[in-house]
Amino acid sequence: MTISSTTRVAGPFIGNGTASTFSFTFKVFTAADLFVQRVTTATGTITTLALTTDYTVSLNGNQNTNPGGSITLVAGALASGYTLTITSDIGNLQPTDLTNQGGFYPEVITDSLDRATIQIQQVAATADNAIHAPISDGALDMTLPAKDLRTGKFLTFSAAGLPIVSDGTVTPDISSGGNVTITANDAGANMDRDVIFVDNTTERMRLKGATGRLGIGTATPTEALDVVGAGKISGNLTVNTDTLFVNSAGNQVGIGTTSPFTQFAIHRGTSTSEMRLTNVTTGNPASAAGLTLGTFNNTAYIVNQQNDDLSIGTNGAVGGTAALTFKPSGRFGFGSTAPAGTLHVTTGSSGAYFSRNANDDGTAAACILLSTTAGGSGTGRIYGYSGLDFWTGAIGSTATLKVSISPTGQFNTGDATDSPYNNTTGSGANLHVANGGTLLRSTSSLKYKTNVQNMSHGLAELLTLRPVTYQGKRDGASVFGGLIAEEVHAAGLTEFVQYAGDGSPDALSYGNMVALAIKAIQQMHATIESLEARVAALEAGA
Repeated sequence: MTISSTTRVAGPFIGNGTASTFSFTFKVFTAADLFVQRVTTATGTITTLALTTDYTVSLNGNQNTNPGGSITLVAGALASGYTLTITSDIGNLQPTDLTNQGGFYPEVITDSLDRATIQIQQVAATADNAIHAPISDGALDMTLPAKDLRTGKFLTFSAAGLPIVSDGTVTPDISSGGNVTITANDAGANMDRDVIFVDNTTERMRLKGATGRLGIGTATPTEALDVVGAGKISGNLTVNTDTLFVNSAGNQVGIGTTSPFTQFAIHRGTSTSEMRLTNVTTGNPASAAGLTLGTFNNTAYIVNQQNDDLSIGTNGAVGGTAALTFKPSGRFGFGSTAPAGTLHVTTGSSGAYFSRNANDDGTAAACILLSTTAGGSGTGRIYGYSGLDFWTGAIGSTATLKVSISPTGQFNTGDATDSPYNNTTGSGANLHVANGGTLLRSTSSLKYKTNVQNMSHGLAELLTLRPVTYQGKRDGASVFGGLIAEEVHAAGLTEFVQYAGDGSPDALSYGNMVALAIKAIQQMHATIESLEARVAALEAGA
């Protein structure tokens, strides 16, 4: 029988602590023809096993019709962390002797030819595992330099692709389409060796084998990365996913976030996020002054960790002028470091003044005085000298007067031409709505609204409502027209219902129901248009 398979290797078999017998399917002549190797996975150590001592062989009865067999390890199952490979090692000899006029035995000749084929396959397997140039390179002299020339040198290749050696005085190139591994130890007793980068005689960088620490400018790194000298990173910097993130493109720094919204952003995935400024190295302000900026849920706060003032001032942080002072007692001072009350503004002689006059003493017309002294002890007052006006719009000529209170107590809503103390329409009325003004109005600008959606209700719900007339229980003489809040609620029009404290329907927002009427009209209009189109189509068909 001919050898029809080029396979001459079985395995590698991976040890699992259970299997001890391993099969192979290639032809051999005797048990001694096998070659078995064991590899320690962790270290790459290769051990050649010996027949009888390490393993026994069971060959199939007819190696021509059923080639192969199995080996069994003498020590038992192959443990985890090891692999086993089986191949053949038939000597490169020709033991068959065909004599003149001797017997012609086809099986003897077939075995002789099989032996030659097996030997060829073994050589081919060795050649396949050897370093060799592709056939497309043509004829190259790939002979290595002599032993004396290559001892202690780097093996590299010339511009022609031929093997040469280098002593390091020229720049060797290391390139790979995959990983490049630099090994400083070979396991066993040779452990904890460093990888050292040296320029001439000056060490530039060291990777410690014992700790995995990398030192740049130091041979004794104390951290995973220890740099002695200035450092520069051209690009983003990320520390531990999002502990610290520096965005080089936006010059933004984030602590706890990789998407800082501002130049400096702190985020914490809990209800509390804080930043502290202290004059102690531990960062704990318990024994010294410390400033905390933080958030708790939706509350933002600034806290002096000591039982002392919190000041905002000018002319430097120490010994400067305190423009704003918060006392531990909860008092608040403008221009005062010793506020006498909860709110203390020291810009006037008898109270808190908001003034535009040069003297800042509340004597000019353009001044508002907040005071508890004028008008009697214990009485809080707001004074507007020569009247009190409320304006909207930008300060200056574009502002619009909306509400005025005259020195005589008259109240006016309107414009600057019709104030209660200089009017022609109100005739000095105590409450006057000026020409063109409205006492009540419903703001409807989009800038006041969010989550705007098309109304889902319309004609169908409107048709279920029951318009009624009724008399109020408190005034039975008057007759009114309207709807019943409970019936509007039952129709599903809850957005138009106002509810009492117990959740029951109480009142209606009639003004808002204009939108419902408009929606119903639009639906009716769409139906009419559809009917008109159908009539037109029928008439055209006639």
